[in-house]
Amino acid sequence: MIRELEDEERKTIFQPLDGLLVAGRNEVEVKVVPALRDRFIGYGRHDPQYKNFKGRENMLLATGLMGPARVEVVSPVRTR
Repeated sequence: MIRELEDEERKTIFQPLDGLLVAGRNEVEVKVVPALRDRFIGYGRHDPQYKNFKGRENMLLATGLMGPARVEVVSPVRTR
């Protein structure tokens, strides 16, 4: 089963996976999304609606992960 996190769940860096994982193998996909402001700066190059952002390419925010993503068990899951 693939479940994408809702917008309000994406706001945290440390996301609890309670109820999302099942017994056995699980796959967790981590997506890094740049700041919306960076997108507006890109639009500013061609779209007059975003002219306030034109020429601000030097103000782009860094995006990425600082090292590998990890899933850590902080309390053991009890199986019946």
